[in-house]
Amino acid sequence: MSDGRNKYSVPYNLIGEKVDIRVTKTIVEVYFHGSRVASHRRLQTKQREPLMKLEHMPQEHQRYLTYNEDDFKTWAMPVGLMTEKTVQHFLDSGKTPEQEYNACASLKELGDPVT
Repeated sequence: MSDGRNKYSVPYNLIGEKVDIRVTKTIVEVYFHGSRVASHRRLQTKQREPLMKLEHMPQEHQRYLTYNEDDFKTWAMPVGLMTEKTVQHFLDSGKTPEQEYNACASLKELGDPVT
């Protein structure tokens, strides 16, 4: 959702739905069927990235925010040299960090025992 200058998150289950917005000098509010479902502090300067709230993301996407490069490297070391090289390749792929981490997380899930 946009105020004309910046983008703001809405709960993921409302993506594609028609919502109403209320914009003041300091607040951006999102309403769905008359109920407020999101409220953001209005950004005063143009930002490249949208203003995101963690609770607006699906649970499985929230976990990507906890990933970091060092954790994947630490995991790969005891698995073996080829796993280390594969993780390093993913991390050096030049894609966005989210895409790099997604590839590493998928590899890690393949190596984790099923519980």
